[in-house]
Amino acid sequence: MLKSSSGGLSYHLRALRYRNTLWAPFRREIATWLSGWSPRARALHIVGCSGGYCLDPAFVARFERVTAWDLDPVARFAFSRRFPGAQVTGVDALTARGKFAPERLREALPRDACVLFTNVLGQLVYELRRGAPVDWSRLHAALSGREWASFHDRLSGFGVFAAPPTEWRDDRALSMGFEGAAEVESHETELLRPEGALGLRYFDWRITPRRVHRIEGFWSL
Repeated sequence: MLKSSSGGLSYHLRALRYRNTLWAPFRREIATWLSGWSPRARALHIVGCSGGYCLDPAFVARFERVTAWDLDPVARFAFSRRFPGAQVTGVDALTARGKFAPERLREALPRDACVLFTNVLGQLVYELRRGAPVDWSRLHAALSGREWASFHDRLSGFGVFAAPPTEWRDDRALSMGFEGAAEVESHETELLRPEGALGLRYFDWRITPRRVHRIEGFWSL
């Protein structure tokens, strides 16, 4: 996992370079947004922890037990350094043999834990076998009855998005007004948001001076 189409070592090098500068507005916005999520569960499972570069320590400290999952050993090491009280492990509960397999989540998660997906679900399009479908209703079923939240890629491109909307939009509408060198790329999460989800918010994360990601966030009922 040191080299990955959805991150790997290059992502960690970007974090080292930009976390406190170019990424700072996005990190502040995510911290404010997560402060509005108030799950009853006192145990938190973070799926795709990615080193925790965009997570506010004050949010993580709200939970009595924190477990972080990531296949990337560098991400696990970085997360454990930032959040030394967390249990960090390499669990893949979303895929199996290059196919989407969210049913593994129900088996792997303890009953008393809420779940936060940290910018991982929008990266599945790169990690799954080419052409493998992503049926988000299977994820919803696997998380039925559980408190969960996600922030994830909806679109990305080299350029500038128009002001983010305040209501849900499909990919086509969400990309209107983009100015860049090429068309925006969909991360195939348009149907991820379940009916009745709360806390909908869009963020623009300038991940490098040229590349920007339009991030969607919400939490379940």
